[in-house]
Amino acid sequence: NRNAVGKSGKVYLTVPAERRGEGKVNIMLQGSLTERNAVTDSKEAIPTGSEVVVIGLSGENTLLVKKK
Repeated sequence: NRNAVGKSGKVYLTVPAERRGEGKVNIMLQGSLTERNAVTDSKEAIPTGSEVVVIGLSGENTLLVKKK
C-alpha cells in the first residue's frame, strides 16, 4: 500500500471531512484499477467524482487523500 502514496485517484464514494468516516477511491496500483477505503483531513467532504492525490496511509489498508 505504501506505493499508493503520491498517486492520483478518483472518489467513488464521498470521503467525509476531517476523518469522520471512510469513503472509497479508485486508484491505479501496479497497473490495475483497485478500490480502496479513504479518509481525509480536509475541512470539507470530497464528493464522488473528485480527483484526489494520496498523501499518506491511515492504518493498514486505508488511504489518506486530499483533493487535487
